[in-house]
Amino acid sequence: MTAVKDVTPAAAHFAAMWTYHPELLAVPVPRYSSYPTAAEFTDAVGPADMHAALAGIATDETVSLYVPIPYCREI
Repeated sequence: MTAVKDVTPAAAHFAAMWTYHPELLAVPVPRYSSYPTAAEFTDAVGPADMHAALAGIATDETVSLYVPIPYCREI
């Protein structure tokens, strides 16, 4: 790990937790916060598809729900 000098206690704590790899940040790659990514959503899937999918779930079946909360004005 790289030595940390003249930093705040919070920054020193962060540096101690993870090894910093600046070479990884230098490469432009897609970074995903969810899957499917927002770029894959289209109008091809609509309310009828949702209703059909929900109708196929048994009433006693356990399900999980993913609710994306957008925080960017644009992609």
